[in-house]
Amino acid sequence: MRNALRRSRADGDSSDLMAFFQACCVVREMGDVRHLHAHYANVPAKLALLVQRLSGCSYSITTHAKDIFQNDPFASPKLLERMGRARFVVANSRFSAAHIRTGLNGQGEIQVVYNGLDLKAFPLRKTEPERPALLGVGRLVEKKGFSDLVEACQILKSRGLKFGCEIVGTGAGSAQLKEQIRNRQVGDCIQLVGPLPQEVLRGRYERATVFVLPCVRAKDGDRDILPNVIKEAMAVGVPVVTSRLEGIEELVEDEVTGLLVEPGDVAGLAASIERLLMQPQLRLQLSREARLVIEERFDRRTNFAHLRRLLTGTVENAQPEGSDSLDSTTVDHDAHCIR
Repeated sequence: MRNALRRSRADGDSSDLMAFFQACCVVREMGDVRHLHAHYANVPAKLALLVQRLSGCSYSITTHAKDIFQNDPFASPKLLERMGRARFVVANSRFSAAHIRTGLNGQGEIQVVYNGLDLKAFPLRKTEPERPALLGVGRLVEKKGFSDLVEACQILKSRGLKFGCEIVGTGAGSAQLKEQIRNRQVGDCIQLVGPLPQEVLRGRYERATVFVLPCVRAKDGDRDILPNVIKEAMAVGVPVVTSRLEGIEELVEDEVTGLLVEPGDVAGLAASIERLLMQPQLRLQLSREARLVIEERFDRRTNFAHLRRLLTGTVENAQPEGSDSLDSTTVDHDAHCIR
């Protein structure tokens, strides 16, 4: 408590004090909980670390792309402490796991658990749409590369191809994309749909001839690893064009389960899209192989079972962590929490 107050007064930031209060509430309500699992290495992991300090309860962390790539996160001593004191850290790809190990100088237990899909919710479609249609799904931010998709559509239109393109999502780049669509005079073939609920989005996959997500590395280092929307398209049977990036290559194998282009290569992107629009047999071949990969490596039931084994194994072998201020074997939660 004293440390939180001191930091709050020193830098005028009340977030540490708020996190301390939240941790006290968690400790009070924990009952016989012996382990916490935090999704994201930022605020949730910060809270888990505070709970450990107060109660001795162990914790683990699942990381996401922004945790480990954006704004040089491993330069932060706070992040290093959160990850270092976790029983294990989950990465969503082998590439992410290697990046975390480097950031932690080889310390800590890093586990790879792919984010999976409910395959029953994304059945393989039986037929292709009659009209040529491109689909992109994601937040309208730099790393998704939708600006490159607009440029590629202009190239395809200039070649006389007839197609429609829908971009589903919202974000800070919405106004910029709208202006780009106007300037490139492709408003007749590109539509910014906005966000859609999952059940409606599934219908968009059904109507798509090609799924396109031309990811790039953002200026602040943020990037995509294994976007769920690519998995969803592959599960449904929509052939995919995306970027040749570490992580994504664990999901999409070029010429086998999809087509890969170099990030920022607009001409290559347009060529790959055109190729799929013009070659139905290639679309069928790629979509069949893609569905098999999703079933083998990205089934939510299998991947959740893996995470469950990690968590139960941790609980079964757990010994109380040392608390900074309390005897973890005799802690009285009500006595030490602020009410």
